[in-house]
Amino acid sequence: MLQYPIVMCGEETHRLMLIMGSLLAVAATGFFCLTLYLAWIAPRMVLKNNEGFLLASRFLFVRFRPEVWWWGCLLLLRGLLISLVPVVVSDDRWFQMLSMISVILAGTALQMHYWPWKVPMLNLADALIGLLMLLALSTASAFMESAHGQHY
Repeated sequence: MLQYPIVMCGEETHRLMLIMGSLLAVAATGFFCLTLYLAWIAPRMVLKNNEGFLLASRFLFVRFRPEVWWWGCLLLLRGLLISLVPVVVSDDRWFQMLSMISVILAGTALQMHYWPWKVPMLNLADALIGLLMLLALSTASAFMESAHGQHY
């Protein structure tokens, strides 16, 4: 409503937006649930040496060390949370910034703890990118206006 105040509830445009949004939400939720299920059964499938499963689900596991096979699900969750911040909190930029910092900080801290990537240089790059994003977000807060139009 904040971004498209001209669209009125119950009109054709609104119904189309509801239908498209609902379909996208169902597809995204279904895909995320599928990846959680694949991560859940992965240890058993590896023990059974199920080559079909390994081939079909390698997009989720192949880049990470075997001890952290579930990391792909965490990356998907982090991406989902980052993309939902501006949607869920569209009118409070301070809360948006704090939410984004929290998600990135938690993801970077977990990444630095588990060191999930098979290639060590990717672990360093991922950690550095996360820290630089945190630096950029915290630096940007100095240029945000308060509710009264003043800079902090």
